[in-house]
This record gives sequence, C-alpha cells and structure tokens, in this order.
Amino acid sequence: EKKSFQIEIQEYVELLCFILWQSGRTNKAGQEMLKQINDIFDYFKLDLAAMKEAKKLGLTLGDFKKVKLSHKHPALETSYNAITSAPLLFDLQIALLINESGTEFITSDSPTVLFNMYFNSKSKGGQTGYASKGLQIYLPLTPNLMILLYDPHYYAIPFKKNLTHVLKKNKDIRRLNGLQLIFGFNNVYFSNYRESDLKQQFKELKQKREEETIIESLRTKQKDDRYSELIHFTKDNAIYDLTKLSFFIVNPGADSNPGVRNPDAVEEHRKQMKKMFPKIEK
Repeated sequence: EKKSFQIEIQEYVELLCFILWQSGRTNKAGQEMLKQINDIFDYFKLDLAAMKEAKKLGLTLGDFKKVKLSHKHPALETSYNAITSAPLLFDLQIALLINESGTEFITSDSPTVLFNMYFNSKSKGGQTGYASKGLQIYLPLTPNLMILLYDPHYYAIPFKKNLTHVLKKNKDIRRLNGLQLIFGFNNVYFSNYRESDLKQQFKELKQKREEETIIESLRTKQKDDRYSELIHFTKDNAIYDLTKLSFFIVNPGADSNPGVRNPDAVEEHRKQMKKMFPKIEK
C-alpha cells in the first residue's frame, strides 16, 4: 500500500521466507527435482549394472533402464529446501520496482525467478544457487509492483526513496515479463496485457524454456578394485539477455570468477541445519 520498504528486520526475514516459499512450493519445482534426480540416476545405471551385487541378483542394464525414481509429494521436498535457505539471502540487496509504464507486469504458476545477469552465458551451468555470486531474484506481486533481490557486489540500482525505483519504459517491463514466459510452467496470468503481444513474445522465447541437467565427473580415485568418483551436477539455465535493462548498473570491477558469494554464511548455515536436523544413527 505504501509502495516502500520501511520494514523491520523480522518482517524482512519473513519476506525472504515468503519469496523462497513461492520458489519451492510449485509444481514446476517438484517436477524439476524429479527430472534432475532421474537424470543423475540414468548417469549411474551403467555402473550399477556392472556391480557384483547386481550380477548376483541377475540384474542387467535393461532392468535398470526400466526403473524411474518418483516421489509422492516432490514439492514438499523443494519447499523445505527453499524455505530453510533464507539465511543465505541475508546479504542480498532488496528493492521494490514500481511500474508506471503503459505495460503491466505479468506473472505465472512459477513466479519466483532466480537469474544471474552477470554470469548468464559466461559460464557453464545456471549459477542461480541461493549462495551464487551475481544472483538475482524476481517476484512480481501485482501488475505494477515487483520485488527484486540482487547481489550488491555485481549490480546497483539508483533508488528514489525507501528502496524503490520507478520504471517508465515499456521495453524494461517487456524484458522482465520475458522471465515469466521462460521460467513459468503451464500458465501465465495477466489483466490487461494484449494477448497477441504475449503470444508473439512467447513464440520468440519458447526455445529458451528447455533446461538440461549438466553432469560431469571432476575427479576419480582408484584403490585396488574400487574407485571413488566426484560427480558435479547443475542445471543449465536459459540464455537470456537482461543487460539492456535501463535501471541496472553492472559493476565493471566485479569478480569474474563464478562461485559462492559468502562462504562463511554457507558454512554457518550448514552448521545450523545439522543442529536442527541431526542425522539419526541406525
């Protein structure tokens, strides 16, 4: 109602939890998790079929190929992972974008979009983990309001007052709406947007909606007849140019090496999670 961010720290933490909840609770988040774990499972099937235990049981590669991993309520898993990650966002700058152009913000059934303008197309993988350098999080609230979180070491926005910025250019709104068309799942929602324009933009961006799981072996160790292998997997996000947004200032001196934004915060979060959810000894 006030179109400003005059909020207390407790309200700020609750807002971060809300943003993450909107990220993890969706059908898309659940289905993406299932796709990723099955991609990883497929990667290991050849090795599983070659194991002595599998051969003793008479299991072949064909048997493993028939198996698919599932979960009754995958969005519960992704919701849990998202909402418990709120402390990892405490170092992000928050802003409220006020849309005063002639074009409205649209939204979708997967409204919270994690993006990385700086590293998009510069490095392998999405670089959109909660602790990633250069992270941005977009969440449209109404046709004229959007919450934005961003890494202040990589970007800056010329605020007017109370952490707000007014957008007047239709091009900026259209480009931001492209995020909903790319990362939405089955539905987009709008009020007075011209449907023909929306369909045209979707046609232009449709090919960017395909996201692949990147799996690679980084290191192996051989010991007698056994070996260990370090596997890295990530999601390869869509290549989408947001550098033309008129209100974003990109820091030319920012660290060009992708990675973790705040290692100390990640380690502290890991410790707290272990305290909250200790492993059950069998």
